[in-house]
Amino acid sequence: MRTEIIVNSLVKETEKAICVNVSVTWGKGSCKQKSIWFPKSVAEIITINGGLHILVQDWFADKISKDNAYKGYLMNFEFSSIIN
Repeated sequence: MRTEIIVNSLVKETEKAICVNVSVTWGKGSCKQKSIWFPKSVAEIITINGGLHILVQDWFADKISKDNAYKGYLMNFEFSSIIN
């Protein structure tokens, strides 16, 4: 399965990866902007109603969330919906 994450902006793209700016939170804290690299092998940029979204394999979204944990709180993305 894949997770659809709302993208604020496309920062950079290379042959093998995409760097996007996304909104994230830790716990019940305020929303922050963060640039994150996603390998193209697990992610795909799409446009929905004029807005950018990135489809990411669930396992990789979970890994990024755990890798960016802060004081025991997992990093949470601003999700749009779940895509099969």
